[in-house]
Amino acid sequence: MPLPKLRYTHRFYPLSTKKTMVEGLIICTCIAITWLWLDGIRCKDIARAAGKRACEDLQLQLLDDTVANIKTRLTRNQQGSITLLRYYRFEFTQTGEHRYKGTVQLIGHRIKHIHLDTPDDLESSRQTFLQ
Repeated sequence: MPLPKLRYTHRFYPLSTKKTMVEGLIICTCIAITWLWLDGIRCKDIARAAGKRACEDLQLQLLDDTVANIKTRLTRNQQGSITLLRYYRFEFTQTGEHRYKGTVQLIGHRIKHIHLDTPDDLESSRQTFLQ
């Protein structure tokens, strides 16, 4: 049985190769988006745990038990590799009457900085935690 002839769109590449490359690119894009989404969920859990721990250390209450991603950008880590820097915001209270804001910065999966705008009746008006 003779083999079917391939149609060529260019001198060296058959049409089926271009189709395969497009399909491969679509699959790689879907994998990258899924990885980015799952990595964001993991970082959000890390930021929530860090904010909760900082609030507990100062005898404050983390409100809604959640954090919100407010900014994500590329940066370099200590080894010089490019990684994501994520900023998360959360709210906490001391008495349940007033809400105060806090932020957590993550480089990759490591906590870079935790900042709490604390109530005035605590020992300082602003608390900053570094790790």
